[in-house]
Order: sequence, then C-alpha cells, then structure tokens
Amino acid sequence: MSVLRDSATAKIHKKHVSFEVAALRSSYKALFQGTSLGTGLSRMSSEKIAPTGLKHQECKRRRGGEKAPIRYVPERDPVQEALEQKPESLKCTLANGSETRVTVWSGHGTNEQFLLHVNKAASVAKNMGLYSAFDDAEAAHDSKKNDYKAVLLELAEINEADPPKVAKAERKTAQSLLLKAEVSNLKKKMTTAAQAVFQLYANLLTEEARQPWDIIVKEQTESSPYTDIYGVERRKSPGKTTSSFCTCQLLHLQSCFSHDAGENLRFYISNCLKKPNKVRIRQFVQRVLQLNNYVEDLPCLFYSPSASSHTQKVYSFTDSELACNILRMCPLKWQDQYHLLEKCYPEGVKPLLLILERIEVAHPVHEASAAAKPAKSQGSEQPTKKFTPGAQIPRKPKHAHSDNARVEKNCDLCKKHGGAHTTHNTAECRRYKKDGTPTRGTSHRQGKSSGNDRNSKKSYAQVVARMEKLEKSLKKVNRKSKKRRRHEESDDSDSDSS
Repeated sequence: MSVLRDSATAKIHKKHVSFEVAALRSSYKALFQGTSLGTGLSRMSSEKIAPTGLKHQECKRRRGGEKAPIRYVPERDPVQEALEQKPESLKCTLANGSETRVTVWSGHGTNEQFLLHVNKAASVAKNMGLYSAFDDAEAAHDSKKNDYKAVLLELAEINEADPPKVAKAERKTAQSLLLKAEVSNLKKKMTTAAQAVFQLYANLLTEEARQPWDIIVKEQTESSPYTDIYGVERRKSPGKTTSSFCTCQLLHLQSCFSHDAGENLRFYISNCLKKPNKVRIRQFVQRVLQLNNYVEDLPCLFYSPSASSHTQKVYSFTDSELACNILRMCPLKWQDQYHLLEKCYPEGVKPLLLILERIEVAHPVHEASAAAKPAKSQGSEQPTKKFTPGAQIPRKPKHAHSDNARVEKNCDLCKKHGGAHTTHNTAECRRYKKDGTPTRGTSHRQGKSSGNDRNSKKSYAQVVARMEKLEKSLKKVNRKSKKRRRHEESDDSDSDSS
C-alpha cells in the first residue's frame, strides 16, 4: 500500500489543478476559486479547446476510441451546470495560514468533473498539512516503538538475582513504561491525522454523494475480515491511515470508471485521436496534455482483481513520446512539412509546438475544403440517406442534363401498326420492316397471339355452357334419388301391414 500512497501524493502536482488548489498569493486569485466568475472563465477556456458543435467524429482518426473514459470533446451535464451557477463551497485553511474555497461535489456531473474533484480534494488535504502531520506522527511512532523494543530486550537480559543490577532493572522498567505511553499517544495522533483526511474528503461531498464513500470506508477500515483492492481477503483491518485512504480513493474512482480506464485512455491518445480543423494547434496541444495527465489518475488493471504477476502499472506518456503522438495527430501535409524542416523526430512538446504554429500559419487547413468530400466515380454506390419515422420521403430530382437522364423514345411503325412505341426508336424497331410489313417471327407470334385471344373467348363460353349442363344433370340426379326413396318407403309400409 506504500506504492499507492506514493503514487497518490505524486499526482497532486498536476498542472491542470495547480491553480485551483494552490495557496492564495493575492486577492486577485480569490475572485476565481469557488465563485461563479471562476466557473464562467473555465467554461470560456473550454470553448476554445472544444468549440460549440464539435463532434467526436471530427477528432477521430480510427475506430477504437469508444471505450475511452474521457474524450477530447468534454461532456456536459445540464444539472451540474445549473448547480455551478450557485456552487456550494467549503472554506479550508491551508498550512501557511491562507484560506481557499473548494466546491462540494453533488454527485451530478461528468466523469471528468468527478476525477478533477477527487484530485482537488487530495491536493487540498496535502496543502492543509494533513499528510505531513500523519508522516511526522508515523515517523515518531516508529522511532519510539524501536526504542521500546530495545529497552525490553535489555530488561530481559538483566539478571535480577544480581543485587547491583536490580536498580538498573527498575530504571529500565520505568523507561519502558514511559516509552509505552509515548507510543500509545503517537498512535492516537496518527489516527487523528488520518481521521482528518477522511473527514475532509467526506465534507467535500453532499449527503447524496457521500453514501457510496461511507460504504467503501466502512468495508476497508472497519470490517474484519475484508477484501482489499486486489480481491484478496485479509483477516485484520488496517484502520484509518493515509495508505488506506488512497485505497478508498481508488475504489471510489472505480465506482465511476472501469478497472482498465487508464489503459483505454492511453490507447485513445496514441491511436484514435486527431487534430480537428476547428481548433488551433495550441489549444489542441493543451487539451492533449490534460488528457495525458489523467492517465495516471484513473484506475488501471494493476489495482484490480484482474491483475496478474505480469500486469504493469500504467504511466502517462513522457515528453518525447507525447510529442511524437501529437505530430501523428496533425494533418499529413503538416507532417511532411515538419520532416522537411527537421532531421529527427521531436524531443519535446514545447519545441514541437513552436514549429507547428509556424506550419499552421504557412499551410492553414480550411474547414470548408477539409469537410468537402471527394467526387465519387461513376458507378460507385451512393450511401442511402436516413429519414426520421413519419417524415415525407423526398422525390427523386430530375436531372435534365445529366448522363443518366431518361431520354424519350418513339417508334412511328409500332405507333401506326400497333405495338409498344415508347420503348425504342424507329431505327431500332424489330417488329416491323421499313415498309410496314411485320417481320417473320413477329407475324407468327402476332397471329398466334390473336388466335389465342379468340380461343380464350371461345373457351370461356364453353366453360359456361358446361357448367349449365352440369347443373341440369345434378338436378335430374336429385329428382331420381327422391323418387327412389319414396318408392322404397311405400314398399316398407306395405310389408309391415301384411
């Protein structure tokens, strides 16, 4: 758990939260922290990074970025935006005596806003001196505990049967009792310092958002046995320490993000992101740097039950790696210009940004030309348009001068002598010759078809006649059957009377 604590304390120095959580060095800075003015200014800066109307497709280089926990275009929550107009904040006194205000998390907001709040709470706890207080108490506790163990070892080696050593044994006994009391007091001081960290984090949550946090803290610090973040069952609870606080903080993040959120965001930056045409290169690089800082803050598979012996922790890209990724996100024309100017790949983001800004001025990417799709070749399949249910289906436009337009045809011979005259022209007629006489095959078919028409008419009359004949024969049969029944009944009555 010491690795967890070291990584958590290192995260608080991120650039994207340093201004908000640092000490108030001037009254000018007090106008922004925890106020509606600061919220409005942060929204204005985000508009430059992601203008209104920017879609994920415009920042997409290839498929696979759908699993990214945080994408280039920031998500918006109308409930959180309404709450930010009248934010509920908590005044905190820092270690140097200055005061700062931290917004209380209401539980409504995007994943990115939740991650920023968690980082801000950890940063405020450090600036208030809560981590250092626990570290000092822990160091003093360990030192006194070692002294207490040494005194106990010396006391065990003293032979009480020897009279000169009896006084020494009494002194060592009194010293051990004094060290034991100091160790107990330092233990309480450690618990108080850790309890202050937990309490500060809980105070920065509303009643609704605090319920999941209280459940996590109870399971990790008060239950025995309990299951740790790696999925291993432990017998004894560690209690409330800074290490257990970092564990609870990661579990709190896992309630909002998946276990492999760090890996997914790293893959999104390196493989799926590209520079949109609506955003200038400086604002784009600023957002990429912000996303890169999120990689280490997010949960990863290393801190999950799915981790194996070969699973490694996820780290952010180094300066040179991120510079190479940013260059691949730019248009191909910009990449070619960079390789013409430079002999090697970029060694850092800052020198790369200076070169890309000059390329942006010399070779601007116009939005209209970039958005225009190339003309498709003839015969290529056109994508079908999707219409909303209930909407009127538009008619197919009539292109009078296009190559695929329908041309009217007329055959004078078929029109005069009979036939389909709109399917072909007179020169293409195969039914009649130029003098109007039918061709050999068509004359035979024409005669045959006319005979069939006559036969069909005759066959219909014959069918009607046959049906009438059948009706008459059926009537005769019915009459004969009735007479036969009457005759049989009369014979039976005569035999009974005799």
